Amino acid sequence: MSEQQQQQALIETTLQPVKALLSEARPDAPGRPTNPSSTSKSTSASAMIDHTLLHAHATAPQIETLCIEAKQYGFASVCVNSVYVPLASKLLLSNESSLSHTTVKVCTVVGFPLGASLSQVKAFEARQAIDAGATEIDMVLHVGALKQGDWLAVYDDIRAVVVACQ
Repeated sequence: MSEQQQQQALIETTLQPVKALLSEARPDAPGRPTNPSSTSKSTSASAMIDHTLLHAHATAPQIETLCIEAKQYGFASVCVNSVYVPLASKLLLSNESSLSHTTVKVCTVVGFPLGASLSQVKAFEARQAIDAGATEIDMVLHVGALKQGDWLAVYDDIRAVVVACQ
């Protein structure tokens, strides 16, 4: 077996438990992606877009506009920094808002922007975001570990966030 084939086999072997772990995550979790062909929801391109504003200088009025646009155009989610999850959640998911009664999810990214945070910090960030109203969590993994082939570290990084989201 060539070195490239060995590396590919290692990657596949490493990804198997990650895929299994992710498939064990709550299948009914809010914001969990579904196969558009297996649902009655819209399969238009807009229903697959995460409307995103992750600038450090984003303001509350900009987040409000983001949420209005997401509902107006039928986007899948709004993706905001965790500090704005409560606002986006209130606007899109509570009965207190004229924007409520929408399928738009509230997403945030943990470990953003570099992925160089400790896995425990990413897990804590994910749990806090869920408690604040996030219905979808994206993460930036430890890119350095990926680049150096430290598959166990990559797996542990992903697993910590998945477990925190359950």
